[in-house]
Amino acid sequence: MNSKAHMWSEAELMEMFRLRIEGRSLQEIGDRFGITRERARQILNKPHAGGIATRCVYPAIRRYLETNVISQKDFAERIGFSNSGLANVLLGKRPPSKRMIDKILHETGLTYEEAFSTK
Repeated sequence: MNSKAHMWSEAELMEMFRLRIEGRSLQEIGDRFGITRERARQILNKPHAGGIATRCVYPAIRRYLETNVISQKDFAERIGFSNSGLANVLLGKRPPSKRMIDKILHETGLTYEEAFSTK
């Protein structure tokens, strides 16, 4: 399974956490979901409340990050920008460049109107 494109359901996330609480290894969890042990670690260690995603001024991008369990750092790497540069955009501290807009739209599959609406 390609975890980059996979949208983790709440049930899948709960299953991952349940398995970990029961003492399963990251490798066992990764094998169960068709991902690497490192990706399992990232998912299980991701803060699911708070963090940059909850403060993102663009609701559609925030939903995309939360639904796909993608950290800001992972998202920045995927689109080829620095973590701090992306943070400044997502927090509304500076406008995104045309290049960043294009990369975000390509990664998320959102339209410009969906991605950059603040409502």
